[in-house]
Amino acid sequence: MVLLSNIFAIFLQSLCVRLGSVTGMNLAENCKAHLPWWLNYTLYFFAECAIIATDIAEVIGTAIALKLLLNVPLVAGCAISIVDVLIILIFYRPTGSMRGVRIFEVFVMLLVIGVVVCFCFQLSLITNTTAGEVFKGYLPSSALVESKG
Repeated sequence: MVLLSNIFAIFLQSLCVRLGSVTGMNLAENCKAHLPWWLNYTLYFFAECAIIATDIAEVIGTAIALKLLLNVPLVAGCAISIVDVLIILIFYRPTGSMRGVRIFEVFVMLLVIGVVVCFCFQLSLITNTTAGEVFKGYLPSSALVESKG
């Protein structure tokens, strides 16, 4: 499912890039320019629902990760995740220097590189199977629709 959602996201983002390249407007500006007001408000409502759903998933995911890694209570993990977002907002200055945001981006980049290194190390520890077979686990299979899947 993760693979399929990423493929759909890449497809939609490529369409938005094409739209912006051709018209010079982003998706929201195009919707406002070419759709009736009631449809714009409906799309806005659905976009806000999607934003809330993804934010909730990230907060809960962070809380679960902190629970598994550091045995932090779930409520405290949610609070830590919320404080994390507030720290990011402190760095953001729309009219000023973006230096703080860039430093934060470098920090996140280093964290992602760390995850990649750890993932590759974990792959090197696999015995009795190949890495190719492990990556096949990312592909959709009939296990998704079986009753015990």
